[in-house]
Amino acid sequence: MYEERTYRYFSKTLFSCELEYNESDILVCSDKKIDKKLIYGYLKEAYSEIKRYCDLDPEFQAALSPIKLKKQASDLCKQMAYAGELAEVGPFAAVAGAVAKSVGERLADYANELIIENGGDIFFKIIKDREVGVFAGDDFSCKIKIRARDYSFGIASSSALFGHSLSFGAARMVTVIGRDVIVADAFATALTNNIKKKEDINMVIEKAKANKHIEGLLVFFDKELYIWGDVELV
Repeated sequence: MYEERTYRYFSKTLFSCELEYNESDILVCSDKKIDKKLIYGYLKEAYSEIKRYCDLDPEFQAALSPIKLKKQASDLCKQMAYAGELAEVGPFAAVAGAVAKSVGERLADYANELIIENGGDIFFKIIKDREVGVFAGDDFSCKIKIRARDYSFGIASSSALFGHSLSFGAARMVTVIGRDVIVADAFATALTNNIKKKEDINMVIEKAKANKHIEGLLVFFDKELYIWGDVELV
């Protein structure tokens, strides 16, 4: 079923398109026009690669904690499992980030700037700063400035209150900025799970500060916003 992505906002790019394949719904923005059929093919490949391994090993999708993969696992599935191991969650906690990264890396040679958003998890390859809309409910949203880097990186969000992802926490949303969108996706889930009450937020921020994989963090709890790291509100 299609769900309108009302939270999608990026500062203007030359080219953008939205594409769906099964449960994936991506937004592609770039500084050059890219053939939609090419993008769709890469989206289908990423989704199919993950599904093939899920059919072989159903625990890969169902596990809520790190698991050992079978030798047939693809590189993308191995990256999901690695992210899950780092964040101490199941590999499928990083599935949206994995699809975004897979499509982004395959398209990287077609544009100087590239943004791939999949369900709130975003792959970035940018050469100038961008503004990103962060949606934490109809009554709570903001825009942040994302600093350009000389490497691809990612932003991922997880919510205990809305969306389709399983969560054991109580935060409206946790948004993680990191060098790898798959790892950021896994940590967004893990840190959201860690916040059961307001008093847990400082503990989560300290965890982020001590983690080399996390460059910035936003925590939306009730009507309050907590920020740490390489994050600038617009």
